[in-house]
Amino acid sequence: MIRPLVCLLLLGLFLLPPNKTMADTDAPTVRDFQEFSLTLPPKWDGNEQVGFRSKDSKEYMLTLGIKDAAEESYRALISLYLLPNTLNKDSPAIAKALAKNQADATEPALTGRFWSFTGDPRDRFVKGRGTTSVLADKDTVLIIIVKDPENLGAASILDSLEPKSTRTKALWSQNHPSNK
Repeated sequence: MIRPLVCLLLLGLFLLPPNKTMADTDAPTVRDFQEFSLTLPPKWDGNEQVGFRSKDSKEYMLTLGIKDAAEESYRALISLYLLPNTLNKDSPAIAKALAKNQADATEPALTGRFWSFTGDPRDRFVKGRGTTSVLADKDTVLIIIVKDPENLGAASILDSLEPKSTRTKALWSQNHPSNK
């Protein structure tokens, strides 16, 4: 009589979904998107969209963020844009043009492979200043806008950012400081 009961209990244990431990829910997650691979800290998520402005397949947007408790806004946000370089401008020229459109922007400067500045991008999702970084070659422009006022992990995401597609790998390798 006990033996069938034990078998039923053991069978039930195997059929139950596994319990999530704190390590499972608090562990960073490696995510592969169409253009990039990266590691997201806990509670961050991402969404990508191709042809977001004009339906051109060369336009790509990846939004990474951590939402507030009400799921209405973001506590931290990273927006990556890959666009065709239709104006045929270099990274410093594009960064200077973008800085003019932000309130109280600093002068763009070379930081690693990017031309970056801080300012107020005036988005409605995260209040406060952000950092905009630009990387361009003759074909493609990468713009990254980061707003993480609470230091919730944006820096670690950017450190983990790896190009995945042919075009992002080409852009990345041509603009590495060691290639200059």
